[in-house]
Amino acid sequence: MNGHWYFADSDIIVKAELLTSDGKTLTVSNQPATLSTPLPPKLPTRLKLIREMKTDRYCSTVCYYKGYTYIGQNGGAIDRVDQLGKVDKAFIRLRKSVVNLTAHEDVLFCLMPAGSTSPSEISAYDISGKFLRKWNHPRLPPYYGSRMFVINNSQLAVGDWTGRQIIIYSFTGDVIRRVPCPASLTERGNVTMTSCGDGYAVISDRSAAIVVKISLEDGEVIWSVEADPEPCGMIRYNKHHLVVAHWSSTIADLSILDTQTGEFD
Repeated sequence: MNGHWYFADSDIIVKAELLTSDGKTLTVSNQPATLSTPLPPKLPTRLKLIREMKTDRYCSTVCYYKGYTYIGQNGGAIDRVDQLGKVDKAFIRLRKSVVNLTAHEDVLFCLMPAGSTSPSEISAYDISGKFLRKWNHPRLPPYYGSRMFVINNSQLAVGDWTGRQIIIYSFTGDVIRRVPCPASLTERGNVTMTSCGDGYAVISDRSAAIVVKISLEDGEVIWSVEADPEPCGMIRYNKHHLVVAHWSSTIADLSILDTQTGEFD
């Protein structure tokens, strides 16, 4: 995924490159950075479109892993797309829509919303599409937004914004701990989060127009910053920076957020 960013918008999947102001492609590793990893010499200032494709249904999440892009869709299906753009439709069939995907050590974790009489659910599949296990997760709000990611190579952090907490699970679904989140976060569900090293998470709340960094040990707020236009998604692209998407009725753009200081570059 070096230098590339995958994102979903309705029924369109876009693959783009991060570019510097002089048009050069930034090479960015999708592996966790180490203390010896140098920062890129320049921060990205624009995107270059590489590929765009349409899906049969509304797509709400994408996940890139080992040469494939997995697309979670409303209606209960995960498509798989190879690097040449060949689509394996309904690679995994599900009973519910898929709102979040993440992959680790050849396991694909899927977060699905609650039904009329059932709770939200996290299911695990191997990368051949074989079902492994599932467990329940607290009911998601109407506008899901919840994100999940792997920490410590053995745990899954999943947002529960109705409960204003992040739940840390083992890969088998056991609850390890519950991390409280700031009371300033809204319950309407326009909340996303991303990893900021194994010990921290950065959370964006579109409704409250804020971005917050917290400790995953006890929920301590490291910094909190207002975001204008409203933040509607983030991706970690190196050890100390996130790419943040903003949206309003008149503006849609990207910014770079320094995770150490909470400042937008």
